[in-house]
Amino acid sequence: MLSLFPMPMLTEVCVPFNVWGSTSLAHLWLLAADDCCSPWLVCITAIPSEGHRIQYKTVEAEEPRPEASVEGVASDEATAWRLILSAMRRSGGWT
Repeated sequence: MLSLFPMPMLTEVCVPFNVWGSTSLAHLWLLAADDCCSPWLVCITAIPSEGHRIQYKTVEAEEPRPEASVEGVASDEATAWRLILSAMRRSGGWT
């Protein structure tokens, strides 16, 4: 998971957003508020030998069902960053 987050890239990507994170062994949950009770909007999961799974919750107006989410798998870091940025924009947590 740490290989995905070199400091220059992390800083560059997060400049337009206020982003907070919560972690566990293989997951990083991105939050739009500095509150541990805040719901996660984007989840990044390290998948050994496959890459990273990026998942985000859909905006209420787009939900076909409660708590609907979209996910994709990135086999390389450049694709993972594109998916993360897309997930952040589409989750509705950051404008």
